[in-house]
Amino acid sequence: MCYASAMKSETDLAIDQLANMAGIPFAKAKAFHALLVSTMIDPSEPRIYRCAKCDSVMLGRRSHATYCSDRCRVAASRERRAA
Repeated sequence: MCYASAMKSETDLAIDQLANMAGIPFAKAKAFHALLVSTMIDPSEPRIYRCAKCDSVMLGRRSHATYCSDRCRVAASRERRAA
């Protein structure tokens, strides 16, 4: 067992196994798991969004989430200023 695996919780290990079986990256499986848990807690508002810059799927912490990271936010800002 590698060091990174030793640091994961039991839930993360289960998600990692399912992600490996499905052939998807761990981060996407972890995000999907978080979405499922958040909809179980508050089913009225699933918080899944698409980044306006890189078009990746993300879980937003806020209802007006636009970018998945500071890197995408800054890159989009620089593109707007350059245009």
